[in-house]
Amino acid sequence: MSVVVLIMSSAVATPAHAVGGLIWPSAPTISTESGSMPCADLLFVGARGSLEDPPYGTTLTNLRTTLAERTATVPDVGRGTVREVFVDYPAVEPGSLAAVGVDKLFFDAELPAADYFDSVERGTSQVAEVLADSARRCPQEKWVLAGYSQGAEVITRGLSRFGDSPQLLGATLLGSPTHHAGQHVTETGGDASESAVGLTASLFYVRHHVAVGRAEGGEVKGAGNGIGAVVVLGQGRADLPGLTAAAQENGYQFVPELAPKVQSLCNAGDMVCDSGATLDGILAGRTTIEQEVKRSWDIHHAYQPDQIGGSVDLTVTAIIGAIPPPEQADTPVETRPSVPWWVIGGGMIVVSVLCAVTLAIVLQRRRAHRHHRSDDDGPAANEHDQLSS
Repeated sequence: MSVVVLIMSSAVATPAHAVGGLIWPSAPTISTESGSMPCADLLFVGARGSLEDPPYGTTLTNLRTTLAERTATVPDVGRGTVREVFVDYPAVEPGSLAAVGVDKLFFDAELPAADYFDSVERGTSQVAEVLADSARRCPQEKWVLAGYSQGAEVITRGLSRFGDSPQLLGATLLGSPTHHAGQHVTETGGDASESAVGLTASLFYVRHHVAVGRAEGGEVKGAGNGIGAVVVLGQGRADLPGLTAAAQENGYQFVPELAPKVQSLCNAGDMVCDSGATLDGILAGRTTIEQEVKRSWDIHHAYQPDQIGGSVDLTVTAIIGAIPPPEQADTPVETRPSVPWWVIGGGMIVVSVLCAVTLAIVLQRRRAHRHHRSDDDGPAANEHDQLSS
């Protein structure tokens, strides 16, 4: 009799291609509450433009939606988390600057107070606090920032305080008032010249040259320098050292290492980021601020996903590269299924019974064989058997 034992094995293998991506929240959190949020794999910070409704305004909402859609489902990566923060600041209209007067803004020794400056400072402080909290509590968290119009200036000023932070994946600046040559950004869209200078950058460029002239030769020299600075701005010939010095003095200059990470988009004729000709025309009396705002309104509001694809592509690539890898499953190993004790015990009983039955059959056959020989050979055979047993 033979006994055949079959052992079944099982193994579990990981699918060849895992699908992961980022889990974006349904709504962002206000910046004043970001310190109580749990850490995540990605921190997204957005600052809306002037007069836009929180949290992001239309332009940044479109950008954020595009980023979320393109990073929510990604092959061959793991799952990552996102915390979103919108900057809590007034985002007042720049018209408050016009109320101060162009001459005072450009030529007064002390920068005049204006609601716009207060608004920017509030936003800048909020961005800086959010990033500082992340650097302190969540050093493994990566940053993606975006700002539009006044919000781009807020992001620029806040981010510039952190130098070349290893946490920064990318930043997108749309129609930034701080746009200028030598800012150490990558121009990924828009048709404005790289020499285009934004409203804020123009203001402080002129003030820088006025201050230099005043130090060299008093008020007359200062005024002459300022007028000359406005002229070269209008001609697109602002000097790089002056632009850089003004940016460094006023907190909106990036370090060179950020150039590949910060994308800046400026449309030609957008008076917010390309203001040289606008300022020259206003000071020369050829146009007014109201006329320039009306002229450039549609241009300034044209930063939509179909136009900013280059910036979005770079940001998406950076984000995907930072998503955690999929969890590695153990190498499949064949395993025997567990067998209940009663199966094992029952099997042993069956084997014992089979052995007993087999032994009984063998003994019975031996007795039958001996009896048969006794009948055939008589007493002699029996005696022989007894001697041989």
